[in-house]
Amino acid sequence: MASPAPSTGSAPADPRRALADALDAVRQSDRERRASAGDPGPERRRAVSPLLVALFILIAGTGSWVIAARPAWLFDAPPPAETPAERDASLRMAMYTAARRVEQFRAARGTVPASLDSVALPVEGVTYVPEGASAWRIEGRAGELTLVLTSTDALEPFLGESYHILARRAHR
Repeated sequence: MASPAPSTGSAPADPRRALADALDAVRQSDRERRASAGDPGPERRRAVSPLLVALFILIAGTGSWVIAARPAWLFDAPPPAETPAERDASLRMAMYTAARRVEQFRAARGTVPASLDSVALPVEGVTYVPEGASAWRIEGRAGELTLVLTSTDALEPFLGESYHILARRAHR
């Protein structure tokens, strides 16, 4: 039988002791490397200041309260609810404006437009229906209120006091 090859170095008596020594050497080498780089390492890192934590909690709490409560001193108050007279005046004004634009189009081109989109901005609740080459009908609806304006109706009496009602609303 062949004998094992002779060892060139001396083997430690306890392999566990050799592993512990190697681990200590690695830790020491790591500490020296951090010290030369200016990194304090995990043992000496400072904890977050309690004052900084308290300040963060205070700011987060205040921000949450502002978002939830929406205080009047910081946010504009919602506009007051529209009265029935103001709703009627708003609808009449929108229909009057659309009718004026249709009439201007008819005066310039000799025919009414095919749709209201080509002469005016669309207004919710206001619909336009051309009736032939020179007649039209505009219907308006706001809640339960329904109004109809045709090309044979006089525009000024249809508008009535709407301008003054809306002007008073703007000054509230």
